[in-house]
Amino acid sequence: MNAQLAFPISTGAALLSFTLIVIWYVIPGLSKRPREEALLPLVLLNTFRFMGLMFLFPQVTGGPLPPDFAVPAAYGDLLTAVLAIIAAIALRLRSGLALPLVWLFNLVGFLDLLFATFKGVTLDFPSFQVGVTWIIPTLYVPLLMVAHVSIFWLLLRTSKSVRAETV
Repeated sequence: MNAQLAFPISTGAALLSFTLIVIWYVIPGLSKRPREEALLPLVLLNTFRFMGLMFLFPQVTGGPLPPDFAVPAAYGDLLTAVLAIIAAIALRLRSGLALPLVWLFNLVGFLDLLFATFKGVTLDFPSFQVGVTWIIPTLYVPLLMVAHVSIFWLLLRTSKSVRAETV
């Protein structure tokens, strides 16, 4: 099997798998918790986005990646990781800024993934020498995409306390 076929199969299978796990197990469990508490584990997943820095190092990828892809992907991930850490701390401390920080982190992180995906597709990422970093777009990015969508869902849903007051 060639990389042009293996890449979308791997990415699609991971996206489907993570979507089913989240729909069947994660969201039902998190839906029973207060919004800030439910958001925390999903935000914490993104604190590992510093791994995107690997795209900058040819010794990790097996060769240099095009800077048009590697630089924004690496630094977008790093920015997202920093914002996720700040948002997670704010959530844990129950700060009044927690939800705005989660919105900021989630918008930046989601847009970063969309841009990196666009650049990866237009530059034909599977054709590059990517070494171990193959696992980032085929496994970690689908997980993060599902997490970001779940975070948006949790942010947009009416909290239990608000629902109880309106009934």
